[in-house]
Amino acid sequence: EDGTYICRQGEFGDELYIVCRGRVDVIREVNKKKESIFLAREGDCLGEMAVLGNIPRTASLCARGDVDLLVIEGFHFQSLLRQNPDMSIHVIKLLVNRLAPAGG
Repeated sequence: EDGTYICRQGEFGDELYIVCRGRVDVIREVNKKKESIFLAREGDCLGEMAVLGNIPRTASLCARGDVDLLVIEGFHFQSLLRQNPDMSIHVIKLLVNRLAPAGG
């Protein structure tokens, strides 16, 4: 439902999300200011840094309208990566693209 938080920045989480339908706003809060940094759409993967790094969530996820998500537990996700090297490469590229500075 629109405006519903899926997870919040700073929380520990052991789930990865894949957007199956709808849009999810990725929001980062810095110095008490919230900023939308990405609008995830169908097929986008979210939450992988917290799962892979065993770190707190780096951003909040908020539903924009009706959203269907595939939720994968961290243990299962890591098992999939071990069994599928091509998937591991895809996830690494995804992380590099998200972490690289814009235009660089």
